[in-house]
Amino acid sequence: MRSSIVFFALVFFATILSAQSGPNAEEQYNIYFKKADEQLGKYEFEESIMSCREALKYKPNDHLVRPMICLDYYEIAEKLDVKKSDEKQWKLDIYAKMVGIAEEGIRAAPDKGECYFMRGLANARMSTTKGILSSLFSAKQIEQDWDCSSRPAFGLCYTERRKSGSIGEYRT
Repeated sequence: MRSSIVFFALVFFATILSAQSGPNAEEQYNIYFKKADEQLGKYEFEESIMSCREALKYKPNDHLVRPMICLDYYEIAEKLDVKKSDEKQWKLDIYAKMVGIAEEGIRAAPDKGECYFMRGLANARMSTTKGILSSLFSAKQIEQDWDCSSRPAFGLCYTERRKSGSIGEYRT
């Protein structure tokens, strides 16, 4: 009888301690990711970036957080005026930061396409911001980001469809 009381007391205290320990890493990630998504929808881009960074602490190899950070930076950059030299440079710096974040995401999840898309978007916007002649070097990188031959299927694959003559069809 005494041993069963001790057992139930231990189970009771273990339950209380586990309840007080708070959410686990997956739950924390979900909290911050959802918060970042809501902030992005409200055009609170800096806050969304901070929430994404918190989410990455709990799930560092997630394939969706880094593209969301890139999207936040993209939205910030698109509001800047390229006719003002300081804002133009800031815009270019933001696009360069997007490329770096996208490459982190590609290293973390090379089989996912979101970061390839964001890297291509950042390179394209850098090119249009700098001007066509000064940015011909990045055209090759942009084409590579659209080329699916070195990665698993992501759905639409422009370069492969262009080569096969099946433009307008989905890759399966």
